[in-house]
Amino acid sequence: MKKRFLTLLVAGALVASCSKEEPGDFLYTGEEFVAFENINATSISISEDAGSAQIKIQLSKPQSVATTVTVSVEELELNVGYSIPSTQVVIPAGEFDGFFVINPVNDNLNSPATRLKITLTAATPDMKIGMREVGSYTKNVTIVNDDCPTKFNTWFGPVTVQDVGYGSVPANGSGNAVGACDILRVVGATNLVGWTSGADAAVNHDFTLVPDFPNAPTGVATIANTRIGQANFNFGAGAEPGEVLYTITFGEYNETTKIIEVDYQVRVRRISTGALFNLSGWNGTNRIIKP
Repeated sequence: MKKRFLTLLVAGALVASCSKEEPGDFLYTGEEFVAFENINATSISISEDAGSAQIKIQLSKPQSVATTVTVSVEELELNVGYSIPSTQVVIPAGEFDGFFVINPVNDNLNSPATRLKITLTAATPDMKIGMREVGSYTKNVTIVNDDCPTKFNTWFGPVTVQDVGYGSVPANGSGNAVGACDILRVVGATNLVGWTSGADAAVNHDFTLVPDFPNAPTGVATIANTRIGQANFNFGAGAEPGEVLYTITFGEYNETTKIIEVDYQVRVRRISTGALFNLSGWNGTNRIIKP
């Protein structure tokens, strides 16, 4: 029992999308530019034990000579060591991309995360830096401690989110904005339950993992009530706005199977009073799976 389509008094939004072509599939004739990969993402999480992290920088089209891209590094919060071999990235002639390298120092200290801001500042030969999207020219990088009570970094990178019985969607796992221990941020295109009416884009689902006992590979997963959209609902006195919330009633994780499983209930908060209501038919189970 789930996902009955409700008649909601909501205004639709027209969303334009475009597909990214592979190099060689099209002839780009516009202004030449250089940009970070994944232009819609402004943050990147790196686990302290990653060894070496390579952040891709791309050209709009290959050049006839090597392109040198300069990257500035600003330390927002320095706790965990790292090294950067070079702040210049050389993209060979005829190639589309190169890599900015960050080498975290893997220690045994349970210390706060390191936070950096990296920004594309110049290119030789001269060309436009970035695009309209902020994530095309600057990224906030968080180096997350791997000596936390849980191995929550198990789920860093691409993950699959199952809405059991209703299909799967791709998502990405990372640390939260400050790289706090044991808080896993899962972000998909919208939300994890397929809510569409007035849905917010790229919702941050921040799961807190707590081990069953010290060094246990299993434990409890929780999440605070998380807004996934807003729509109008009839609370008995005509249509009123309500916030749509993702909540869970039970959650657990297993680092060995690399699965987080939670039972969820979508709720609505009546904005005028703050009262919470369960949304009938919108409950089920999510599984977050690391391939």
